[in-house]
Amino acid sequence: MKLPLTLEVLIGVAALVVTALGSIVTYKAFVDARNAELVKIGIDVLKIKPGQEGNISAAREWALNLIDANSGVKFSKAAREELLQKPLPILLIPPPVVPPQ
Repeated sequence: MKLPLTLEVLIGVAALVVTALGSIVTYKAFVDARNAELVKIGIDVLKIKPGQEGNISAAREWALNLIDANSGVKFSKAAREELLQKPLPILLIPPPVVPPQ
């Protein structure tokens, strides 16, 4: 049985729309994963105490800009100034204790 031309065109358009949406979702997931990795790099730089690894003030400024550009949230001026002078405070959470079986 042959489908009417209008139905064939609609099926073709629907296939194109589904393909385009799949591509958009894939691209967005890639960009989000890349941004998360860039933010992690920036955080790693900010964990180092200023002056501990030589003069890294330019690297700290770069890390702040990197995080601002890729996290979706901007540092306030006060937070930025503080992070240029002090290491990023890290909260250490101990791993859960698993009772022996």
